[in-house]
Amino acid sequence: MIRHACFDLDGTLINGAGDITQGVRSALHDLAAAGVTLSVVSGRPRFAACPLMAGLPFSGPHVFFSGALIESHDRAEALHEAPLGVSALLALIEFSRTEGVPLELYGRDAYYVEAITPLNRLHAEVYLKQFPVEHPLDDIASTVPVLKAVVIAKSAAEATRFEAMLRGVPELTFTTARGAAHPDLLFFSATSPAASRERALDLLISATGIPAGDMAAFGDSDSDVTFLAGVGFGVAVANATQSAKAAARYHTGSVEEDGVAIAVRAILDDRLHELRSNR
Repeated sequence: MIRHACFDLDGTLINGAGDITQGVRSALHDLAAAGVTLSVVSGRPRFAACPLMAGLPFSGPHVFFSGALIESHDRAEALHEAPLGVSALLALIEFSRTEGVPLELYGRDAYYVEAITPLNRLHAEVYLKQFPVEHPLDDIASTVPVLKAVVIAKSAAEATRFEAMLRGVPELTFTTARGAAHPDLLFFSATSPAASRERALDLLISATGIPAGDMAAFGDSDSDVTFLAGVGFGVAVANATQSAKAAARYHTGSVEEDGVAIAVRAILDDRLHELRSNR
């Protein structure tokens, strides 16, 4: 029995046009009306996720910044916060300057760059709907609790190279996610090791009092694997990565086909077995 559902945003709820369709919205309302509590679990910053959540029945704790910030359902209380260490930030800043790669540093309610590049502009206009503050990043590292750092890689090879170069920094954990509207771009994110999805799932279980076996999770990327594999009802959309599909018990349509709505209708009609994967 599903009592709680966790939803990734980009590529799962949010399609390539940057929208959550009316069909998906209606399905979420119907799921909540059936007594299921809903949470967002996303790599997005808090400030870029909250506007998308407006008008939707999300009533559980929420995970932002890939687990670096976990907040109560009304976002009034931080259940967990894991900022990056100053030494790790300075290493990232040095890397970005040496390689000529734009770096974004994220606080709770704003993010910062040294100068806005075309990739930063695209990220702001298409995905975050908020422009960064231009400011020397050394100052930000020492004065702002930075929850996530992001480099936008233009290819998987570039993202792999970035990670290989930074692997020696002990205070960083890396994830990548594709842009829903720009699948050739990879958002290469660095967070504190204390910002793991494993910890996020444990905290959601503790905060809700609902065991993982009674939870569902919906996702599309490698960063969603922990939730897809760790709950009783993991659902991967058709546009998901192979790792995400392998982790999920159930497969549904793509984000462009309102895959979440298809799966929710199957849950409500007790037909979820029809979406069973071969796992």
